[in-house]
Amino acid sequence: MKKIVYEHLIGPKKLISKTKLFTNKESSNFISICYFGENQSKISGATSTSPEFAKFKSVIEAFERSRTELLHVDFVGTANSLIGKEHLDPQANNPLSIAQIKKMEITRFNNELVVPWTIGKKSKW
Repeated sequence: MKKIVYEHLIGPKKLISKTKLFTNKESSNFISICYFGENQSKISGATSTSPEFAKFKSVIEAFERSRTELLHVDFVGTANSLIGKEHLDPQANNPLSIAQIKKMEITRFNNELVVPWTIGKKSKW
């Protein structure tokens, strides 16, 4: 499994450009770092008592982080165009005050604002 993961994810023009392994002389741990992302400017890391497992964990971490950064859009439109469809109301949990919104010069959400939406699924629990 590790060989398959490494062949598909590590190398030139692949998700991860390179990995580095370090030994922590003060403990029995190994530290692995992966470089990934646009211009390979992001890193992921992991530790383990095994050098191979540290590398494997850091590769999987880089993969997970890169996938969660992808924007998935199913629909672009207004909240009003979702009427009749169940959706999460972004105004229900308003983490920013009006003063914060003004200071950061961002647009406050309203039902006529055109934004990207992702279709979710109800959890069974």
